[in-house]
Amino acid sequence: MSAGGTWRLASRVRLEADPDGEGGVLLDTATATVCAINATTMTLLDALRRGCDIDALAAALTREYDVPVRRAREDARGLLRQLRAMGLVDAAT
Repeated sequence: MSAGGTWRLASRVRLEADPDGEGGVLLDTATATVCAINATTMTLLDALRRGCDIDALAAALTREYDVPVRRAREDARGLLRQLRAMGLVDAAT
């Protein structure tokens, strides 16, 4: 399975933003795994809630942060790889 295509957070994933907007918490309801996430990751996970591809993830980062598109794509691919390894994203249909 490649990182191409459109991806969406798995239905078992819950996100809770910090009140200060500096990140939040990801909960995998199937495994009870809790992960603290930073603001950059929250930006990407918010985009994945709706379903998106690598270009849309990179665009979300470049809108929020002063980062080159190439770097944003690399960061988005890296996070997507981690989420796929944990079973936290599904291919969107």
